[in-house]
Amino acid sequence: MFLRLPLLLLLFCGILSPLSAQTKVQLSLPDAVGLGGTEVMCVPVVADSFPQIISASFSIGWDTMAVEFVEARFGDNPLELDAMSTRTEDPDNFGIATISSDLMAFSVAPGTPLFEICFLGKQAEGFTKLTWQGFFAPEFAQEGTITAFPFDTIQGSLTYGANVATTVLPGDTNADGQVDHRDLLNIGLTYGLSGPARPTSATNFLQQLAPRWNLTFPGGLDYANADADGNGQIETADLALVNTYYAQTLPGTTYSEAPDVSDSAGPSLTINSPVSVDAGQPAELTIELGDGNTPDAVGYSLAFALEFDPEQVDVNSLTASFSNAYLGDDLLAITKISPLTEGRVEIALSRKDQVNTTLPGGELVRISYTPRARSDNESYSLSLEVIPNAFLRSDGSSAPLQRTTAEIMVAGSVSVREPAWAAALRISPNPFTAGPLTLHGDLPQLSGIEVFDLNGRRLQQHPGNARRVELGDLAPGVYLLKIKANGTEVTRRVVKQ
Repeated sequence: MFLRLPLLLLLFCGILSPLSAQTKVQLSLPDAVGLGGTEVMCVPVVADSFPQIISASFSIGWDTMAVEFVEARFGDNPLELDAMSTRTEDPDNFGIATISSDLMAFSVAPGTPLFEICFLGKQAEGFTKLTWQGFFAPEFAQEGTITAFPFDTIQGSLTYGANVATTVLPGDTNADGQVDHRDLLNIGLTYGLSGPARPTSATNFLQQLAPRWNLTFPGGLDYANADADGNGQIETADLALVNTYYAQTLPGTTYSEAPDVSDSAGPSLTINSPVSVDAGQPAELTIELGDGNTPDAVGYSLAFALEFDPEQVDVNSLTASFSNAYLGDDLLAITKISPLTEGRVEIALSRKDQVNTTLPGGELVRISYTPRARSDNESYSLSLEVIPNAFLRSDGSSAPLQRTTAEIMVAGSVSVREPAWAAALRISPNPFTAGPLTLHGDLPQLSGIEVFDLNGRRLQQHPGNARRVELGDLAPGVYLLKIKANGTEVTRRVVKQ
């Protein structure tokens, strides 16, 4: 508890204690911004240095033509201030005179807010200096001395109005009220740029006032939203807050998954994988954009989701590598499991140099995973789907993307061993250029042949005891034939030149 006493008395209160090694008190007021209007605007009084002080007095002054005093908010109240230690009779300043009630000095950590002083603006836009002038001149005392302790007081200001201030939510760079993988994109678009810092640079997940950068994304959102940590620099540390607050939302709202923005006018997000993998064994797939020769795949950043059945894939086995991404080798990237859907991986990656890649598509990410084994060790089909959420050019404009699906055969231990008749199977010609492929050998009655590409897409189906397969209409490439007989099956690779 502190009591209000004249400072001349305070100087004599402490006895016998040594002085602190710190050389002076330093209090500061930031250059704050506010929205104005009916919004109450509060400015912290910050103790940059406050060493073993037993008594203090000071005043804060402002321009009454610009602002009207509302109240002081004591928050954690490290000085234990109350109505007995404050004075507000004059309209243009607020005063503090306080002494430790037990006459024991104390310190506060550097950067500690002592309290906030709050105002309403008197016009749509305004400015006032915040000074240390008023009815209490700054004075401080330590235990064991009758000499006023040295101090610095650093004045600040309050500027307000819709043109100078905005509200931001750290990590929510697109201001949609939640943090998800798409928030990486605005950081990528503005990476390396600098602007005015938030006065307090707070990173708590609360809406905060920030000075406008007066630069905007398409749609008018200010760049200040991309400065997640408020230090005036857009950098990798801002992406760290996206990771920290991932899936958090404004109070009273719920997280929703990023919408599907599929557009058939754009290049396809595709899954490239072996058509068959072994259950319980590490496997790998790549997600690609276009085919490496798609002009519309030239871009800057993307966000998308990969969906699957979590009963079929061990979610904890998932890892992502962007080392071969066609967007470049110096990227921002994020990979997160959706908090709503266990079988959904949310991915975003972006360049950082404000220049589109010159490569017309290619690999985006390489994903390692382990497919689960069924209890009966039988094979099964694993369905995968890539859902586009955003595709941006370096100017922030949106470009279209197509979604895609793939089927991968997961071989159980029962099916790993090929049937005996597979040893006699031959396919010719292979490689081939045209004409039908012919199956040779002492084979049983076949029940069908299916043709797949390397992305697991079934291209043809030939029921019955077919021994010749026509693939002449297919583009040059590698294909897989799945040959079935007597409830068993064999997969063979063929190449069209």
